[in-house]
Amino acid sequence: MDIFLKECNDMDNKLNFELIYKTEKSDYILNITEDDYSLEFIENELIEMGIDSEFDIYCLSFVDYPELNKRLDNNLYEDFFQTYYDSYLDLEVFIAGLELGIEIESIEDAYQGQYSSDAEFAENLTNDCYDLKSFPSFLEIDWESTASNIMYDYSEDNGYYFSNHY
Repeated sequence: MDIFLKECNDMDNKLNFELIYKTEKSDYILNITEDDYSLEFIENELIEMGIDSEFDIYCLSFVDYPELNKRLDNNLYEDFFQTYYDSYLDLEVFIAGLELGIEIESIEDAYQGQYSSDAEFAENLTNDCYDLKSFPSFLEIDWESTASNIMYDYSEDNGYYFSNHY
């Protein structure tokens, strides 16, 4: 089974997608335009074509993220969606992991969480690893400096943090 998503623009410069689902028996091609795109529309069309397993429908989330085409070789789509489907993580986490060059199967192990800044990440990581409750309340920690010290071991994309040592 192979899944391909081809992005193209029509004469009006509107975004169109072609979802191509290849099996041993046949190929299924669904044209999706920007105007009539909805997950319900796509699900109904694919069910009419005979593609109705949860995995097949779940991969439709990919339509919202055409930038994955730039990061995944066509033969990795199935691995990507199966890993994503089996995971508890959001699709955005997988996209961030791929942006950082992390292998699909390692993204879940490397993922550390979502934070608004390196300083917030550093504070959370430090509190998880050490008992800071015994410090006096007047003590202030420079979380920005702490973050710059620990970020050698971590990478971030779009607020998603990953360990470099997975």
